[in-house]
Amino acid sequence: MKIGKQFRSNLFILVLKWKQYREIISLIVNLSSQIYWLHLKLIRKNSMKILVIKSSINGAQSQTNTLIQQYIDERKAQGYQDCIIEHDVAENPLPVLNQARFAALRGAEISNHDLKNTSELSDQLIAELKESDLLILGAPMYNLNVPTELKNWFDLVVRARETFRYTATYPLGLVENVKALVFSARGGIHYGQETDAITPYLKSVLGLMGIDNVQFIYAEGLDMKPEGYEAGLAKAQQQLMYLIHH
Repeated sequence: MKIGKQFRSNLFILVLKWKQYREIISLIVNLSSQIYWLHLKLIRKNSMKILVIKSSINGAQSQTNTLIQQYIDERKAQGYQDCIIEHDVAENPLPVLNQARFAALRGAEISNHDLKNTSELSDQLIAELKESDLLILGAPMYNLNVPTELKNWFDLVVRARETFRYTATYPLGLVENVKALVFSARGGIHYGQETDAITPYLKSVLGLMGIDNVQFIYAEGLDMKPEGYEAGLAKAQQQLMYLIHH
């Protein structure tokens, strides 16, 4: 009799504990689900419209292009659902600025199809820039400066009354809430030296349009093989990962 009562008592305790454990497990599952959806919501909130401008003549062999792709792929791997527009201006060159095109972009009469197409292309490129959250520039160093193809892109988007306007004292940028990230592979070591014309030029021309938040990732010493090459890429990749995860 005592054994039966003891058994029933133990069974009752087990059932009671199971109910408690089940409630705790259910609470943990619900909390985990809430954390997951909160994390997903945060990821989506931080997803961006990204405009990518590649300018390396080396295509798939370009270290600058490789770093750009690593950045994009890593963001995707982290769950970011970025909307990406990409232009490879080395593979698909833009019109080169000349006197007639320059005048047309400044409001002169458009007298032929070439000027019309150039003006419409400029409008499109500017719209893409203004609608972006992040501008990624591939700017490998060629003879101490940016590639000609990248300069051509700037010549079409840096327009008075469109991306900046003149005031009585200084130009005022009209591109708002856009950050810039520059990837620049170099054969030698140029950061902080007078031989680096890329950094001051890009800071100035982006600042003219109102893009003041500019970060640079340099892959330097790539022609100093093998040690310099490996060290330069490793440092650039370390900076890249830090940007994504912080």
